Amino acid sequence: MRKMKELLRLSLNFLAIVLIATSCNEDQKGLKVPSTGKPSEILVVSEKALWKSSAGDSIRAFFKTPIIGLPQPEPLYKIAQVEEDEFNRVLQSHRNIFIINIDSSISKPLVEIRRDIWAAPQRVVKITASTIEDIKSSFAEKQSEIVNFYDNAEIERIQTLYSKSINIKTSEAIRDRFNLSMKVPADYYLAVNKENFIWLRREANRISQGLL
Repeated sequence: MRKMKELLRLSLNFLAIVLIATSCNEDQKGLKVPSTGKPSEILVVSEKALWKSSAGDSIRAFFKTPIIGLPQPEPLYKIAQVEEDEFNRVLQSHRNIFIINIDSSISKPLVEIRRDIWAAPQRVVKITASTIEDIKSSFAEKQSEIVNFYDNAEIERIQTLYSKSINIKTSEAIRDRFNLSMKVPADYYLAVNKENFIWLRREANRISQGLL
């Protein structure tokens, strides 16, 4: 009887170890490496000939469109291009990836918009079509949705960054004055607080920033 109890105890211990190991392996599979890359930057994965085609011209022209309202011209996104055989594990961690691919076996173009494939947070768009013209027309049809997809991701990253350090007092002052929820970064302070006017300031070396 004692031997049976000992065998049962060992069996339960072994089962617990197996379950823990399985759980750890599943957790590790679900983990994503942190994404890399600079803000407002897109890594394009494409064969060189396709990138130099009219489809590539259209894509470059769109992402290089100047942002309205800035004191000096800035493109919507800066573009870096690599070929498929150069798209290694390091590059797969980029925050914004845009893939274009020619596949003569498909009957109609396919536009895939996905999140966190190789890293997190990450945004990936892939357009596959049988011809260059189909790549071009598919991008033209979906370009607003695509740029909004990337834009929203950039906004979310900025919000996450600033939410780690918030000036609670200033945020509450804005809420009380305007009934507006706003997370103010910790390095901004309230310079002026009047009935219909608030002025936030941030002072740094050689830089003074204000928000009215």
